[in-house]
Amino acid sequence: MDLRTAFGKRFHELVLESGRTHRDLAAELQANLHDVIRWDTGKNDYLPSVRLLCRMAGLFRCSVDYLLGRSDDEAVVELPPTEPQLAGRFRAFVYARGFTFARLAREADIHSTTLFYNWEKGKSLPQAELLCRVADALECSADELLAPARPGIF
Repeated sequence: MDLRTAFGKRFHELVLESGRTHRDLAAELQANLHDVIRWDTGKNDYLPSVRLLCRMAGLFRCSVDYLLGRSDDEAVVELPPTEPQLAGRFRAFVYARGFTFARLAREADIHSTTLFYNWEKGKSLPQAELLCRVADALECSADELLAPARPGIF
């Protein structure tokens, strides 16, 4: 199952469980009402931004990986941040796993390392699809990449 389909199914389940209306969700997530409706009905052609995925995970008390269908485990040890925390720690995280940006780009099938430098400097955030490809290449969860740094852990 592709990422968009998996997300749509999970989002729909979580919306039903929460009992919230689309209007309430849009307001709480600071998202467009029509996007919320399309994600819930599986009619949206794109995934939410990583920033919005983090808000959703916090609201539904699940992991970003669960939302994207990358994990079936609903339990969350530490809630994801409401804002992704890649800037200033992405390079150390990648290097600690024995990768360089060039190797990561090859293994994640990303054509330019410039994206990684922009993520590291906080100039941009990854799209959800790219985040998942990087997490797969690094053999970690999307939540690990987005979580705030903890002492001794990149």
